[in-house]
Amino acid sequence: MGLHLYNSQDLSCLSNEVAELIKIKKNSKDLLKQEYFIVTTSGIRRFLSLDVTNRNMVFANAKFLNPNEAVKMVYSVVCPDSDLKSFSDTNNLKWVLMELILKKGISDPDCAFIKNYIGNPINQKKLFHLSESIADIFDKYTIYRHDLIKAWENGKTLYNGFKHEKWQMKLWNYYKQSCPDDLNKYSIMELINKDLSGSLPCKTKESLPARFFVFGISYLAKYYIRFLELLSRHIEIYLFCFNPCIEYWGDIRSDKEIMWARKKSRNGDLYMGNGNSLLANMGKTGRDFFEELYEIENLEEHEPRHGYTNDCNTLLKKIQYDIITLSTRDKDNIINANDDSLVFAICHSPMREVEALHDRLLKWFEDDHTLKPKDILVMTPDINLYAPYPYNDFYFFECSHIFRSKP
Repeated sequence: MGLHLYNSQDLSCLSNEVAELIKIKKNSKDLLKQEYFIVTTSGIRRFLSLDVTNRNMVFANAKFLNPNEAVKMVYSVVCPDSDLKSFSDTNNLKWVLMELILKKGISDPDCAFIKNYIGNPINQKKLFHLSESIADIFDKYTIYRHDLIKAWENGKTLYNGFKHEKWQMKLWNYYKQSCPDDLNKYSIMELINKDLSGSLPCKTKESLPARFFVFGISYLAKYYIRFLELLSRHIEIYLFCFNPCIEYWGDIRSDKEIMWARKKSRNGDLYMGNGNSLLANMGKTGRDFFEELYEIENLEEHEPRHGYTNDCNTLLKKIQYDIITLSTRDKDNIINANDDSLVFAICHSPMREVEALHDRLLKWFEDDHTLKPKDILVMTPDINLYAPYPYNDFYFFECSHIFRSKP
């Protein structure tokens, strides 16, 4: 039993480790054994399935779960007498909150914000979207701010100067009064913590999977880290994390953190380094995540696998190499004028952004015939903003190309 950590900046290196671990030997008794994987996105699931299939020639009988599904699954095993039907997620919580707002919220003076927002007469569309947003926020509170939930249930607020906390506390307590038997993620974790902290009956242990593979993780909330730590006392947990750096970077600090630390220091001579400024200023979430992992007592870290080279012939490769090795280049480093590995494009609208992307993709495919669609990743902070444009732009190009090609 234990928690095994594999980390790399290359997902292919991590999937290779997975392929080796699940490779079936001839005459194995575990030929039909199901393997359990915890992933956070469908893209990671698809990548892992295809990559392991290419390496092992077959990949079957694998069950993929997101972190919440894994928690529910383990809870149903260790607490068989409890009913998961009473578990309150955002889908049913929003309807409960809608009813509570109509019955109690609009008549409570402390909830005047809600009454002013939904209007009089009540705007049903605003009411639905508000209930949906509050349900989503409450769900996040049960994971990230359980101290806030506990204070509310004791009738106390943590932020006396924050005007929106009191009506949230009132609405949460109305919900707990109307549905006292409902389970949320925080209450489930308390029950799991109670059962997994000690020894499990043999029958319960046999009902758990033999092992879990947690793949492609760059960050997990403390809630899920605690869950994996408890579970690793009874079964094997293999954690495959995306780590951008081969060096230890838990002690690097951002420019802002260094500035505040020096202000608080009495002599002002406090030495603090940031290693790589890009990683230090933009990697705080990942840094804190790995620090949480390294605090686990039964953590066994395996030798990191990194598929990097020092062939830095482009600007992008230089940036990547500096992050991996936790170093910073001189500012006078010369950049090739023909280097287009990193390009910043300023566009006047989302549609123009998509058009520029379209032109760039066409150029890449024309210049490099080995390039495939699976090698390209397009990322955006809000996909809904760009949703109508790719179809219009790409479809217009295809139609115009067809019409031009006719004699």
